[in-house]
Amino acid sequence: MPQASTVSAPLAVADARAWVRALRCREWSKNLLVLAIPAAAAALGHTVVAGRAALALMILCLLSSAVYLIDDVVDLDEDRSDPVRRLHPIAAGTIEPAEAMIAAGGCLFVALISAAVVDLRLLIVALLYASLNLIHTGWASRVPLADLSTVAGCFLLRTLAGGAATGIPISPWLVAVVALAALVVAAGKRYTSVIDAAARNQHAVLRSYDPQALRRIGCVACGAALIAYAVWAIQSGAGAVSLRGLSLMPFAAALIRYLTLADRGEGKAPERLLLTDRPLQLAAALWLGLFLAGA
Repeated sequence: MPQASTVSAPLAVADARAWVRALRCREWSKNLLVLAIPAAAAALGHTVVAGRAALALMILCLLSSAVYLIDDVVDLDEDRSDPVRRLHPIAAGTIEPAEAMIAAGGCLFVALISAAVVDLRLLIVALLYASLNLIHTGWASRVPLADLSTVAGCFLLRTLAGGAATGIPISPWLVAVVALAALVVAAGKRYTSVIDAAARNQHAVLRSYDPQALRRIGCVACGAALIAYAVWAIQSGAGAVSLRGLSLMPFAAALIRYLTLADRGEGKAPERLLLTDRPLQLAAALWLGLFLAGA
């Protein structure tokens, strides 16, 4: 008996690690956009607002994990032929597709029921978020430009979820900032994949993209995001010299740094860059400090 326990413990740890990878827990950092609207309104210090925002964050994490599981099952054959994605738990056979679909269904059920309990507006946003992700998985990810639009849309819905959960009015300029910044990230990620010869050979959709067009999309979206941010900062602060206004500078530095890294072929995983690239970390930290101090 002791020997069986000794053997089962490492297996349990391995299974847990496989599920953590399959659920893409590292990707949950993207869902922190849920906090943007209550943070901009300086409302996170209120217990009720913080609690509802935390519930919205949990709901988005469950929904995103459900979509990742479904995506891995749908793309199973393709992933098994990819040198990197074949190591993912479902493609590697560590987790069975049926198990993944059951887990995805459970995540969707809990997330949508929880959203309905919090606020019907949050339920609508959650349904839109899940639907747009599934559209991306089933169709848009294989259609040039449609994938950029759906990725940017998902980032925008994360932000709207925070407003829907807390009932805080949403500035249209802040919505524009999020949508345009998300387009910058999406264009940078796609550009990095397009200039990767191995990825282009593996995925037909990448051969439909013009790398220079993606660079132009990223640059134009970056400029438009900075203009929208400046307008929002002036409207919400005490003018251009407020802390909100000053936060434009590190915000611009962060976007430009990401585009620079993407141009080098390093923009495929922006959430990982935040953990490894010091200039990007510094710009993000300065922006966050000024953003919160100016609230």
